[in-house]
Amino acid sequence: MQVADIGGFEERAQYYAYKAFVFQLDKGGAYTNLKEVIFLAFTNFSIFPEKEQYKSEHVTLDKKTLEHDLDKVSFIFVDLVKFDEQRKKKVAQLTLEEKFYYFLRHGQDIDPKIVQELIGQDVIIQKAMNELNAASWTQEEYFRYEEVAKANRDNVAAMEFALGQAQQKGRQEGRQEGRQEGRQEGVLAVASRMLAKGLELPFISEATGLSLQELEGLKASPAEPVARTHSK
Repeated sequence: MQVADIGGFEERAQYYAYKAFVFQLDKGGAYTNLKEVIFLAFTNFSIFPEKEQYKSEHVTLDKKTLEHDLDKVSFIFVDLVKFDEQRKKKVAQLTLEEKFYYFLRHGQDIDPKIVQELIGQDVIIQKAMNELNAASWTQEEYFRYEEVAKANRDNVAAMEFALGQAQQKGRQEGRQEGRQEGRQEGVLAVASRMLAKGLELPFISEATGLSLQELEGLKASPAEPVARTHSK
C-alpha cells in the first residue's frame, strides 16, 4: 500500500519484485525452483494518470509476437483514487474485490451506517474490519478482548475434557450429540459475555461462529438464548 506519491514508485516496485524473485534461490539452488512473484500495489494517488482504468496488470511480452514467455514476474497496480471516482454502485452491490478496494480507500472514515453492507456475509472483509478496529483499541479494550478470548479457549478445553471422559466411559451413542450441544452452550456463554462487554456484533460473529441473526436474538433475550439447530 502506497499512500503518498513520493516519486520513483514504479522503479521501486520493479526493484522489490525482482529482489523477491532472486532471493528465493539459496546458494547452489536450481533455477527451476524459482516461483512466480506477483507484485500487488494499492496506491492512494494516480500512479498512471493517463490510464483510463483504475486497475492495470503488467507482464513481460515479446515485442513482436506479444507472447508471454518470461512469466515469472508480474505487476498489478490498483489506483484507489480512480476506483472511487469510477464507482457507480452502492456499497452493498460491490463485488468482494471492489469492497476490499473500498475498505482500503476509506479505512476508518467508513460510515458506521454502511459497515454491515460492506461486510455482508464475507469473513475476509469482516476480519479486515476487526483488525482495523483493534488497531485503535485502548489498553483496557485489548485486555477485555484477551479476557474473552481466554474464556473461549477455556470453555473449549473444558468441553473437550468432558467429551474425553464420556468416551472413556463408553458413551458412544450420545457422543456426537453431546459434543455439539456442549460446544453450543459454551459458545453461547462466551457470546453473552462479549455482548455484555459491548463488543461489536461482526467481531463476536467471527470469534464465535454465530450468525448476526443469532447474536441479535441473544442480545434481545440474554436470559434465554435461542439455541442453534443441528441435525442428528
